[in-house]
Amino acid sequence: MTRLTRTFFWGFVVLFANTVYSLDDDWTNSAHGVPYKTSVMNEKQQKAIQPILERWQLQMLELYQELAAKGVDINNFHYQQKSYSAIRYGLVFSYDPEYIHANGVPVIAVTPSSIMATLGVRSGDIIVRVDNVSLADNQQLDADGNWVAPKLLSQHLKGLPPEQSFTMTLLRDGAELNFSGRATAFTVPGFKVEPKVYGDANELGEPCATLESDTTRISSSTGTTARGHAVSIVSINGKNVLERDEYRLAAGRHLIVVNEKFQRRIRKPRFRRAELILDVKCGDAYVVSAVINPDATDRESYWSLHVENEATTSKKKP
Repeated sequence: MTRLTRTFFWGFVVLFANTVYSLDDDWTNSAHGVPYKTSVMNEKQQKAIQPILERWQLQMLELYQELAAKGVDINNFHYQQKSYSAIRYGLVFSYDPEYIHANGVPVIAVTPSSIMATLGVRSGDIIVRVDNVSLADNQQLDADGNWVAPKLLSQHLKGLPPEQSFTMTLLRDGAELNFSGRATAFTVPGFKVEPKVYGDANELGEPCATLESDTTRISSSTGTTARGHAVSIVSINGKNVLERDEYRLAAGRHLIVVNEKFQRRIRKPRFRRAELILDVKCGDAYVVSAVINPDATDRESYWSLHVENEATTSKKKP
């Protein structure tokens, strides 16, 4: 599985279950302080998956750090994967001649939750035979100097069709053991990873209006116009959001916090941030932008916020 198939991003998790269970109705913080929600079957499973999710969160942090290092805009990073099935036997063995064993192929490790782990295969076992393919007394090397017996094992298992049964003979501590298994495919449902709000920005009800940041032309009562610059929307109702093209809001009063973008390199962070109380009505489309104040007398008032309701503006046009 590639790193892009891991689907946890700093507080966003997609799990694949049909029954929703949660310890509470709010977000839970992991040991690393990352907010998350899960859908699992019961409280026992809820506790069992915690260490798995912890590893997942760290892996996703590493993934997005690598993307950012390569110049990818992680705030607009979207990844979608179709459903696929795979047969995971979970055997770890080597083609290196130093592992040659007269009785068969040594098992170096077994992947947890795999087919072989379920059967009871362990590290240190010697695979003598799989179905009618004998792996004992085979010390032959191929043209590249690799041991042939592990290749025969791999080719046979990969060639089994889904749900095909198979048998294996192992040596463990000098005793011969026989196992019967089935090539069961594990299906991963399709999923999508995209930037999301760290919580619910629409607690007042169903979203029915939009909010976005864009450059605008602003007309004054004197007939002059000014340019509105795009801003970064930082949080909605006290909850951090990731930058996106559009936000959906419910009707009611919302607290919006934004940063201006045009002076980000020369202004201190506290001067670049502003708050806005927005009374949202259903059907409206709000655009927030920053306006430069050329007559500002101090460094704290060099810009101000402007909000335009595009729904209202379009109604006024002839």
